[in-house]
Amino acid sequence: MQLSSSSSFVDRVIGAIRLDPATYEAVEHDTDATWQAALVVAVAAIFSGVGSSGGRTEGLIGGVLAAVVFWAIFALFAYLVGAYLLRGPQTSATFGEVLRTLGFSYAPSLIAILGLIPGIGFLFTFIAAVWSLIAGVIALRQALEVSTGRAVAVVVVAFLAMAIVVAVIVAVLGISIVGIDGLTSRPV
Repeated sequence: MQLSSSSSFVDRVIGAIRLDPATYEAVEHDTDATWQAALVVAVAAIFSGVGSSGGRTEGLIGGVLAAVVFWAIFALFAYLVGAYLLRGPQTSATFGEVLRTLGFSYAPSLIAILGLIPGIGFLFTFIAAVWSLIAGVIALRQALEVSTGRAVAVVVVAFLAMAIVVAVIVAVLGISIVGIDGLTSRPV
């Protein structure tokens, strides 16, 4: 499936779901596709949230905001690790290229809406997560012009680096994983 930068949004989403490298290449080079990538992230977050919550919609806005923030932060870490720390001989990438390709790697998470199916829905949620992880590796491979193995290493190192930074921030600010208990609690 050969896609040009003028491919439709739906074609790009389908290509991303199919793990088509040409789709990720097209998105990488289309500077106007950043909003499309953000839309994929937001809709995937909604579908994942509804699918994994049994159809409840509480917390969807927070979930979408968290997904967009996580996408941007992880893209930054992946860019720094991939473009500087683990760069390959062909690596030539911008933050925007990494951001766009990783945004489209959320497309397989759209099937997480099938998590609503009683009894087997959890399988769709799990499959969507694994599929999106694989898509993320392909997205980084294309954006960073590296081998698949190096792209996997970028994912692992970037995730660990991000987790360490978040843990330090949480420890310093006293923020809990479920909220800002340390900042809002009052002595009794």
